Parts: sequence; structure tokens; C-alpha cells
Amino acid sequence: DSVYEAAGYYLAQVTIDSTPMSEGRIGLTYRVDEGRRLAISGIDVTGNTTVKEGTIVGAMKTKPEGFWFFRKGEFDDDKYVGDLGERIPALFSRLGYVDMRIAKDTLMVDRERGKGLIQIGIEEGPRYRVGSFEIAGNRRFPTDELRRFYPFDGNESATLTQRVMGLVMREAAAPEGVFDQKKWDASIEKVNEAYRNNGYLYARINPVVERRLDADSQPVVNLRWEIDEKNPAIVNRIEILGNDYTSDDCIRRQIFLVPGGVFNQAAMVRSYRSIGNLNFFEAPMPFPDYRPINDQRDVDIVFRLK
Repeated sequence: DSVYEAAGYYLAQVTIDSTPMSEGRIGLTYRVDEGRRLAISGIDVTGNTTVKEGTIVGAMKTKPEGFWFFRKGEFDDDKYVGDLGERIPALFSRLGYVDMRIAKDTLMVDRERGKGLIQIGIEEGPRYRVGSFEIAGNRRFPTDELRRFYPFDGNESATLTQRVMGLVMREAAAPEGVFDQKKWDASIEKVNEAYRNNGYLYARINPVVERRLDADSQPVVNLRWEIDEKNPAIVNRIEILGNDYTSDDCIRRQIFLVPGGVFNQAAMVRSYRSIGNLNFFEAPMPFPDYRPINDQRDVDIVFRLK
């Protein structure tokens, strides 16, 4: 029963028939009526005071059945776990509610009708606005240059792709001045990419989000990037493995990294794509890896082909 329930077949029925056999043995027959997958008739969200219920359900992959034939509302436990653990929290953190938590969730099953009702209790917590911002530990890049990656300066504008996706996916967006975890995470990745493209393969950006109340007793977050640059990595060797028929020289002409030069993430990605565009090797190709070779953590880069 539990195996079927875990797969969403809450209506499955299992009966066991026994048949006496010789020498005191019994033959067992398990008869399974799988039925159909449980259909979610509705999702009830409580505790939300600002974010609308439709917005929350819209962020979930678990959907209630609808009028159209493709809206069957079939319950999938993996999708539901992802909704509770990832998608709903991501929605609220994108809207400034970084302390939001799911207080309870219940799946009520009506086995006679084959329907299910999901109840989710939410504690939103406060909505945080953006306070101060500072950068510490940077030597390779001036503070002004790194600050252009900061997403809450009021000058950021959505790209055409983002605007189209916002219309198509109807993704809720935080008002100006409100903390958006998704933008914050994306900005950190851009800073990391800038360092990797300049050889600082081991640079670490520690993002600090400090919650506090401002002078008007309004919740704000003070933000900080604590940067540990370390030393730039030098490319020692570039190895090519798995090319049984194609010569090394043919492949190396597609590589834009130079032994003895500074590591560059963008050049490594460009090399990977250029080798793939030769159409000589099995796709998808594994992404090249690197391994430190000394105390300075210089690297050998390995391209694995088939």
C-alpha cells in the first residue's frame, strides 16, 4: 500500500488470496487494483496576508484539476515535496519574506470520490526592505567596478527576455526597494564569474544578510560582500583524453587557454563549445575539469572526449 501511495495511487486496493497446498504449505496471491492516481480537487492556503493564494498556487507544480482535459490534477509526491521545500519558499524570498516558513501541510484524501484536498499553513514573517550595502576584502577590482553587479541600486532594468518571461510565466516580482533573494544570488554569481574570468579560480564571496529594524522600526536587511580573493591560478598543462582518431593539434586549435597563462573561465567555456562544434565527438561532452597541482593551486585542465 505504501509503495502505491508514494507514487500517488492513493486509491489502489490490494487483496490477498490464500490456497492450501500439500505438506502444510500455502500459496499466496496478491491481487492489485491500482485504480487511478489521486486527483487534487483544490489547494487551500492559510496564513498568507500579503501574497495572494493564487500567486502561491501558481508557483507550485502541484495543480488542482481544472475544466480543461489536460488539467487532470494528478498528485505527484515528488512535485509536492519540491513545492514545499523549494518553490514556495523561493517565491516568498523573492518577494522579501526571507523568514517565511511552512507551519503545516495536510493532504486530505476522499477515497470514495478519488479526490484530494491539500491544506498548507504559512507564516509569512516580515517583508524586508534593502538597507545599506558594502564590499570588503577586494583588491583585484575597485569597489565601484564590483558595485555595478549590485542589484538594488535602483538603476537595474529587466531585460527583454525577463519581461517576456514575466508575462508568460506571470512570475511575481518584488516592488522596488524590497529585498529579492533571487536577484541577490544572481549578483553573487556574476561577481564570482568576474573573478574566475580573471584567474581567481579560488576566490570566495561570502554574502552577508543582516536583519535589523531601521529608525522607523521597519524591517530591513543590511547587505555585504566579504571577499577572499586568494591568488590567481596559472594553467600548467592542458590534457586531452579519449581522442583515439583525431589528432591533438586539431583539437588544440579550438582551445583558447594557454599553458603558463592565467586561468579564464569564459575561455574554458568557449573552448568547450568550440570543440563540440567540430562534431567529431560523442555528445554531450563532459565539461572539462581542473585539478590543483601545487601549493599555489595552479591547475591542470583536462578535456575528456569520446
